Amino acid sequence: MVCLSTVIAVQIIAGILVGLYLISFVVLVVFQRRFLFLRNQDDFWNAPDLTTLGLKPENSQTGQRSHLPLRWYLEHKPGAKKWFVVFHGNRFAAYTRSWIVDAVHSMPYHFVVVEYPGYSKDPTSPSMKLFKEYALDVLDALKVQENLPFVLFGESLGTGIVNFLGSEATSKNFQIDRVILNAPYDSITRVARSKFWMFPVGWVVRDSFPAAEWAKKIKCPILILHGTQDETVPFRNGENLLSAYPKSTYVEHVEFQGCKHKDMRIFFPKEYFSAVHMFLEKTFAKDIFRPERKIIGKLQARG
Repeated sequence: MVCLSTVIAVQIIAGILVGLYLISFVVLVVFQRRFLFLRNQDDFWNAPDLTTLGLKPENSQTGQRSHLPLRWYLEHKPGAKKWFVVFHGNRFAAYTRSWIVDAVHSMPYHFVVVEYPGYSKDPTSPSMKLFKEYALDVLDALKVQENLPFVLFGESLGTGIVNFLGSEATSKNFQIDRVILNAPYDSITRVARSKFWMFPVGWVVRDSFPAAEWAKKIKCPILILHGTQDETVPFRNGENLLSAYPKSTYVEHVEFQGCKHKDMRIFFPKEYFSAVHMFLEKTFAKDIFRPERKIIGKLQARG
């Protein structure tokens, strides 16, 4: 026979656990944007690695949709054929993304590394809605400067923004030539579900970034680079995104076996940057579109 004190103890423990669960869920809901947008407090104007490459900080234009100064690092190259535009991940500042510019700097592009609202000492509160408006403003402004095709590079959080821009290419009259995605996801909601499976996060995520929905409208060639052991954006979320693209869209998917979120270019720099260069240099024709999947140099057909 269970004594009364044991029953009371069990009830107290259960009450404490339920209370901790509810408190944790409330904290997650209230502070979700702080967890998603890990804003840095670095000085936007201090970017020695980018300025060494020729990219200079600018914030002289205001976006028509976001009504915010458009902050970026930009280099105009004589004789450039395209814009190469970088949207970075949520943990970083734009000035730290010199490595991707350096890797393709010999190509005939104008280079732009975009800084987000709310980052690098900007007091603006970030959100998906604001990021979408801001990204459209960026392409509009660059198009006015010189109407050239865009090559879009997205990293982590930035891959969702790039997918959004790709989905808007036709309606906004952007000529997006090709897209490169480093560690992409299908949606922030699905990533959150995989990490916080014990909470009903699907009901409360405010900034879902539904990349898989946007992907359905993208027609330009796409390169996906993803580590199979990614602890930040699970590999399966990237595969879900892969399956969302139209069947007629050319997609190269390079899997880096055993790599985590930041490992690919560190442990396999030759393979990583070779994949980027080959993709950018490739000539695409409608009659030779053949989706491909690469696993550290081993080539397999998608599907």
